[in-house]
Amino acid sequence: MKSKKWILFSLFLMLFLLPVKAEAATVAKIGTKKYSSIRKAVSSAKSGQTIKITKNSKWTIRRLETQEIIRKKITMDLCGHTITLHSPDNITGNMNLTRSSLTIKNGTLTDGGKGTFTFQVKEKSKLILNNLKINITDSYFNAADKGSSITVKKVKMTHKAGPNAAFYLRTGATGVFSGGTFITYGNLISNYGGNVTIKGGSYSYPKSSASTSMISNGRTTDLNGKTWNGKMTVSGGTFRSDEYIIISNNIGADLKISGKALLAGTYPLMSQGTFTMTGGKIHAKTNTVTYYGRPAVDSSSAPKGCTVTLSGGTLISDGNAAVIISSSTKYKNTGAVLKPAAGYAGMIRN
Repeated sequence: MKSKKWILFSLFLMLFLLPVKAEAATVAKIGTKKYSSIRKAVSSAKSGQTIKITKNSKWTIRRLETQEIIRKKITMDLCGHTITLHSPDNITGNMNLTRSSLTIKNGTLTDGGKGTFTFQVKEKSKLILNNLKINITDSYFNAADKGSSITVKKVKMTHKAGPNAAFYLRTGATGVFSGGTFITYGNLISNYGGNVTIKGGSYSYPKSSASTSMISNGRTTDLNGKTWNGKMTVSGGTFRSDEYIIISNNIGADLKISGKALLAGTYPLMSQGTFTMTGGKIHAKTNTVTYYGRPAVDSSSAPKGCTVTLSGGTLISDGNAAVIISSSTKYKNTGAVLKPAAGYAGMIRN
């Protein structure tokens, strides 16, 4: 009898003394339900729900993995915390939106890991970035078809000198930038065949190791052979660059500048497409980096069919003509003020 009791008591002690597996830390909640990873929370969220981030954490997508949000409307409230967009392997990790809407707000996004973390917005999906700090080098946001959109408002972004633009718009996708502060050391917005509207904000391009433009606008051809011309409207905002082109409006693209938009730098605008200005100011400045003065609008290398139409605004050059255009460019000025440097004409045909 004693032997049986001793065996039972020994078993009880063994069970009691076994190490208890620690519960995984909660990083996100949906209602009262807790999740130990952002990936799990995103996969579990139903349409209309809000994911609340409860601590600084990583959003990890591993090698050859893709996370999908399909036919859902989801909000992710960072609640003041930081999410590290984490691709631990030397390959891209994709967060795909398909016929869905994702709003990310109220916190910080930064990137980390060996690979690139991308948001792919497709098939009439919407990505909304609101009230965020974004610090990225390799990661980027991409919308690639008609009906899909990226909306950016109240964002403070530092985009370091990585290989990618921070925002890609393609083949009919829409991008809307309503305000914020953006510091970039490379291409900030790459629009080829999309439709971009910039309504306000502060955009600075201190220097670049890539010798590229802050904003590029151009055309592309999709897999079906259809040509998409990039369209861009800049109705507000302040854009400054110490070295390279602020806006490169390439062949086939359409650029409109209006309102109180200000482009100020050593090379504010290169246009080889269609350019219209109804308001705002473009100021070509000189400094030690620039070996000769630039015009406010440079269309000197534009091909046949390129147009420059000015009906308002002010164009200033500290070291050249206000406008230089090619011999084949169609040019019309009905109301813009041209202020060239001393000794130069307002407009010069190249």
